[in-house]
Amino acid sequence: MLANLLFTQATVKHLDEIIQVFTLSVSELTSKEYSEAQQKVWANAGINKEKWIKRLAEQYFVIAHFENQPAGFASLTTSGYVDVLYVHPSFVRKGIGLALLNHLQTEAIKLNVLELTSDVSETAKPLFLSFGFKAMHKNEFELEGQFIHNYKMIKSIV
Repeated sequence: MLANLLFTQATVKHLDEIIQVFTLSVSELTSKEYSEAQQKVWANAGINKEKWIKRLAEQYFVIAHFENQPAGFASLTTSGYVDVLYVHPSFVRKGIGLALLNHLQTEAIKLNVLELTSDVSETAKPLFLSFGFKAMHKNEFELEGQFIHNYKMIKSIV
């Protein structure tokens, strides 16, 4: 499967696919770790097209397709912050998340970044740990009246 995975630098033309993958990922993959109310406000935050457009303009943003279907996407800032990484539910546990992280790490090396950082959901934490990230501390924040947690994670790439 991974041999047929195509990485493309995402643009505004991919916006509908990005929002679709984000919404499906949050609503279908996070129910073990987050309540329905938490999932709802998290998914609602993803429909803000202006935020996505800003990320597309300011970050290295890649979308992965498998047989012309969006399998996942991820973004990286110039300082090495993995801002977003989401995998379509149909492609979970097929190596897409690791392939996206590997792709971002390759880009970070080109940028002479020494470490990757991210704020990672409970759901994605095992993926990041398997790629060599270490959890530094737990974060808790409020979004539309719901308290949501994630983890500050870091990985040295030198």
